Amino acid sequence: MRHRHLLAGLGLALAMGTALVPAGAWAGTVTRVDPATVRPLAVPGSEPGAERSWVQLMWNPVSRRLERLGYTAFDPIASLGLELEWLADDGRITPAGAITGAGTLTFRKPGAAAYDPAGIVATYRGSLVAGRAEGQGSFYDATGFAYEGGWHAGLMAGEGRLSLANGDEYVGGFRAGQREGQGVLTLATGQILDGAFVGGVPAAGIRMVDFPAVDGLRIGVVAERRPHNYELGLDPMSYTSRADGQGLAIFPDDQRLLEAWHGPGRIDMTPAEQAVFDNPSTTPSFLGPYERFDPLSLVFELENSTTDTVSIVGGFLAVSQSRRNREPAVQVRPYPRDPCSGIIEFLPRFFIDNFGWASADNAVLNLTAGALDGRSEGTPLSLPLGGIAQSTMADVTDGLVALGLNVDLLANERLVCSDPNDERLCLAELRQSGHFGQLADFISLDYMTVAISMMGTLDYDWTGADGAVAHKRAPFSMTLPIASVANDAECGEGGEIIPVMHDPFMLRLDEGDYRVAIPFAGDVTPGFTARWRIQLKAPETSEHDFELVLLLADGRQLGSRPVHLSYFMPPDHPVLRK
Repeated sequence: MRHRHLLAGLGLALAMGTALVPAGAWAGTVTRVDPATVRPLAVPGSEPGAERSWVQLMWNPVSRRLERLGYTAFDPIASLGLELEWLADDGRITPAGAITGAGTLTFRKPGAAAYDPAGIVATYRGSLVAGRAEGQGSFYDATGFAYEGGWHAGLMAGEGRLSLANGDEYVGGFRAGQREGQGVLTLATGQILDGAFVGGVPAAGIRMVDFPAVDGLRIGVVAERRPHNYELGLDPMSYTSRADGQGLAIFPDDQRLLEAWHGPGRIDMTPAEQAVFDNPSTTPSFLGPYERFDPLSLVFELENSTTDTVSIVGGFLAVSQSRRNREPAVQVRPYPRDPCSGIIEFLPRFFIDNFGWASADNAVLNLTAGALDGRSEGTPLSLPLGGIAQSTMADVTDGLVALGLNVDLLANERLVCSDPNDERLCLAELRQSGHFGQLADFISLDYMTVAISMMGTLDYDWTGADGAVAHKRAPFSMTLPIASVANDAECGEGGEIIPVMHDPFMLRLDEGDYRVAIPFAGDVTPGFTARWRIQLKAPETSEHDFELVLLLADGRQLGSRPVHLSYFMPPDHPVLRK
């Protein structure tokens, strides 16, 4: 059915009873959703694409000067005539020619300044081989169109997830940029198409799961993905919705967070996150800055298949249960390095941060030292930490002394190589110096900093809101600078992130059987669908079960399918405010 948005002027709903949350601090705003604002600007696979070549200035950290390099890459949206820019994840210069490596390919409006985020139309983040997207990667445009998954020859291929800003989502197979093979298409209306797709469209006989209409009326509810905020230079915390039986599950659209928080994922910072951490204007966490944590953007719609205009006089959320989720969300963070300070980089310590609402109790680090390539020296090290409410520092100096490191020398003197510009020769001399004990064969040289890796697990307990105690073992590895050969880095300065304000409806904590009033009014004409957007927020990370109910002028109440929301809101942690 063609979507059209016909909304009468917004107004206060009729009186909705004392069971509703009163206006004031708990009240939010209902806004109309305009279909023109969610139409994708750039969709890989919608056109043939073309090879593009360009020249850009790149900073060479070895020669310490700007170099003009020519690059070539496949542009899947070449008809838009956008300018391309490449940045490698490891911060090193990518050789000129067809790009091979992991990084970010940015698509900008022609003539837009490199420092102007408003000029960015889309970005690809992932691997390129011979100038074409290959392997795993993600593509986002400024409207909220997003694809995450496999790529081949510059187009979406293999398994992936495609999301539109209007709430439609497809998870399944792709080939040559089109939906192909088995997949599940969840529409914003709540309808689900499950089965085979050919050439981007459902194949004959595909199974349809539909939330039933009542008297020709159907409510759809979906989490709206927030587009990348190019002005602030960050991805706001978005939520995604998945069908769960007869209900709808809404949870953070951040696999990195879910794996580190609920799953068995690694809690160390990735190389890309480390690179961001090296910029003093950014926040040292895999979560990003506190400004990321916007309220949930929830879109609901009323589809009118009758022959009469339907008038809505208000609505509410019927919340059956709201409860805190206290599970710790833990990361391991490197000790801050300041290459401009001129200090010797002997930093055998790192931080552990907890972004959850319960303490990580009885925490113990179980470690071994080794090389950056994953080889382990093998001697087990154990470091009890006690409870971690917010942040704690782990110092492994004693363990390194036990492995034979000359800590007194490394912490106070710079090491000397016969030719500091010959990295291989310098590393060989350092390994033969006798200063690194049992770790001599495991050290690496990162420019002029000697480094090792600490790898292992963080084990801890935590207590839920119901008093039950749970245990978790989280793997990680950490690169530690343990000596300096030279230090000639240059300094820079960054800007401040300005928060974006919202007007959300507030959910409660540890309560049940309450209502949140949604005051608005509107008409939906026969044969059309009207859509609205609200913002939902809770004071803490929490779980909520509710239904959206619309009040019609004729006295009927129309309810959505059940919704379970997993809402993430970390404490006001000092790390997230830096």
